[in-house]
Amino acid sequence: MTPEEFKRLRQSWGLSQNDIADLLGVADGRTVRRWEAGTREQPGPVVVLMRILEQHPWLLRDLKEGLLE
Repeated sequence: MTPEEFKRLRQSWGLSQNDIADLLGVADGRTVRRWEAGTREQPGPVVVLMRILEQHPWLLRDLKEGLLE
């Protein structure tokens, strides 16, 4: 997944960098900023989860309700 694609997906879901970090279980938004800048590669499991969420957006809603609210 390219950094641009990652950022586009995150933004299309209306999530901040900190929100997606919480959802993915990473330290904080700095990690996401590095992924989106291309200075750090996204781990394989993160890419898989992003692809699943892209194909099944209803899962994102359930995750957001459970983790972010």
